[in-house]
Amino acid sequence: MADSKRAAEQRAQLDEQLESLRKDALALTDPRQHELANSTLARAQAIASPGPRLREQISALNIALGQARAPLEVTLISDGEAEVALDGVGSLGRFSEHRLSLLPGRYRAVLRRDGQADERIEFSLMPGASAPRISLQGAP
Repeated sequence: MADSKRAAEQRAQLDEQLESLRKDALALTDPRQHELANSTLARAQAIASPGPRLREQISALNIALGQARAPLEVTLISDGEAEVALDGVGSLGRFSEHRLSLLPGRYRAVLRRDGQADERIEFSLMPGASAPRISLQGAP
C-alpha cells in the first residue's frame, strides 16, 4: 500500500511540474528551464501506460520545447535617427525597419541619439509568435 501511495504522489508531482512548465512558455527559453523541462518530459515519457491527460501533456510540452528554440523572423521599427544596439546581438545601426532572426526570449534594445541619454527598451519574443513587429520608437 505504501508503494502505491508513493507512486500516486510522484505522479501528482509530475502532473504539477508538467502543467507549470506548459503555462510559462517564455521560461522555456532559459537554458536551465529548458533542461529541466527536457528531464521532466523524459520522466513522463518513461511511464508505461500513460492516460489521455499525460499523453496530452507530453505532446504539449514537446511542442513548447521545440518552439522555445525555433528562431522567429522579427521586424524592428525605429525612427531612423537613433543608433540601435540589441543586447546579445550587437549594433544594428540606424534604421526605420530592420528584419532579423531571433530566438524567443527577453531582449533589451539600447537607443543612442547625439546629445541625449541612452534609452533602453525591453521586449519579449514569445515562442511560436507569428512575424512579430517590435516598435523601438522611444522619446525623440
